[in-house]
Amino acid sequence: MKKTKDTAQITGQVRRIPLKEIVPSKDNPRKVFNPEELNELAESIKENGLLQPITVRPFDSKFAKFEIVCGERRYRATQLTGAEEIDCIVKELDDKSAFAAMVLENLQRKDVDPMEEAAAIDKLVNSFSTDIPQVAKMIGKSETFVRSRLRLNGTIEEFVDLMHNGPLVLTHLLEICKLPAEQQKTLYECCFTPECIARWKYKFPNIPQLKEMIETNVLMQLSKATFSLVDETYDGHPACEGCPLNTKTNPNSESGVLEPRCMNRKCFMDKTLQRAFREAKKQSVDTEIVYQGTSAENEELIKKANEQGIKVTPMGIRKYVVDPVEPKKDDFTEQEFYQKRHNNWKHQKALFDIGIKEGNIVPVYEIGYSGHLSGETKYAYNLKESEGGGDIEKQKSQELLMKYKESLLSIDEKREDEKIEELRLEMSRSEYGNLNMSMSSVENDILIALLFKHLPYEFKQKLGLEWTIGKESWKENKNVIEKNRNSIKREFIRMALSDKSVNFSKDLQGMLEGIMQERYDSVLTEVDKKLVEKYKNIKTNLKEKIAGFKKSSKDKSGNQEDEKTAVKK
Repeated sequence: MKKTKDTAQITGQVRRIPLKEIVPSKDNPRKVFNPEELNELAESIKENGLLQPITVRPFDSKFAKFEIVCGERRYRATQLTGAEEIDCIVKELDDKSAFAAMVLENLQRKDVDPMEEAAAIDKLVNSFSTDIPQVAKMIGKSETFVRSRLRLNGTIEEFVDLMHNGPLVLTHLLEICKLPAEQQKTLYECCFTPECIARWKYKFPNIPQLKEMIETNVLMQLSKATFSLVDETYDGHPACEGCPLNTKTNPNSESGVLEPRCMNRKCFMDKTLQRAFREAKKQSVDTEIVYQGTSAENEELIKKANEQGIKVTPMGIRKYVVDPVEPKKDDFTEQEFYQKRHNNWKHQKALFDIGIKEGNIVPVYEIGYSGHLSGETKYAYNLKESEGGGDIEKQKSQELLMKYKESLLSIDEKREDEKIEELRLEMSRSEYGNLNMSMSSVENDILIALLFKHLPYEFKQKLGLEWTIGKESWKENKNVIEKNRNSIKREFIRMALSDKSVNFSKDLQGMLEGIMQERYDSVLTEVDKKLVEKYKNIKTNLKEKIAGFKKSSKDKSGNQEDEKTAVKK
């Protein structure tokens, strides 16, 4: 860049400069300007004038005398107004300082494009040889921010397009850009093609879902492998244990410390495919080998299956039926919640088993899902009579039949639930509280049960009774509860007396003190001692303040009398 002859006279000043003498900088990180927003700004400039001058620097070429540093948007809008001049602040800046100013201005925009931002920071670091701490200081951001934007430059174009046009956002790209370009390509082909996106059950993945996609399709986590890691019989591939491409045994891999991964995706996928074919061949003659999606999507998989002598058919319109999984007690802290989940599971499982027994539900082996390998045994409605995917009316009738059977299985339980609700209502209407005869054994049981139900989980754990009272747990734990009736009552008292929301009357205060004296006399003595000392000091302090106040008032009164005497004299 050459200085103009009058640079010394013009730098640092606000000047009216002809638009024809100014050119935008080719280095400006901002490349896209919204036409509608430019027109709106132009109208504002016509009405109110340019509120903030643009910043330029001397620039000597046959085309212009000045180059825009900050304010290209304002410059473009001013052009639209038909004006011939624009207010400018002229600064003497070298290329590096000018570019840094451009970057800083663009970072302050609300609609900043992260990719433009990333490219600009990359240029500061690599083209202008600025280290990361310097860049962070120049633009007023953290070093972590600068490093994340530098990584963002390595994002492949396919994901950049998905951010600009949906469904991805910057947060997704900041996770994706951690992968090498080759692995990003794999992730895109496995999960983000238009065909893949059409199968999503969400508008866009959250970060845990994205990480799961990466783990499943790119990083080849060995703990999730469907094949044995010690099996040496896979054609053309050694066992994973001891393999140098296993990050666990690779001395140059840091990731192997936490979670072993396969560094050879092709090998991993080939073993997965071979395992799926092995399992497919083991299936009984009555088990269909199916694929989800169109034959075109699964063309390669169908071809490989045929080479292995495996007959595959399309799943078609048939729906999968889920084999219900029994809930685990360890996943629940409340008996009633577990009971509800377990009862529901029993219904679903009984219904499922009936379906299997009567042939309404049959196992199928899903070898692929829209071009992607699956290799899972699943269950579906039996529509074998309808070749090529089944008859939709038959499926609807199968579903309806299963619903009827489900209703039949649960009818006794529903009757019981309704009975309980009726009894609840009758109890609410009754004058039960007016009965003053002795408590029966069942009344005493329910009192203890209700008390127990409201006790902390930690207390129940100590007794070995982690659950609230339910139909089954009461019978199972009655002996333990009987032995600990007094403990349960006392824990309830402890909770009630610890509750600050309880309004303590004098009587309750006396009772609390009585319990402490009876059971924790030393604690009561210590509390009394501490508070006597504390309030003795407070009392002494207050007495001193009162005495001081009285003395001050007396002195003031005496002074006033002296003044009156002096006046009389």
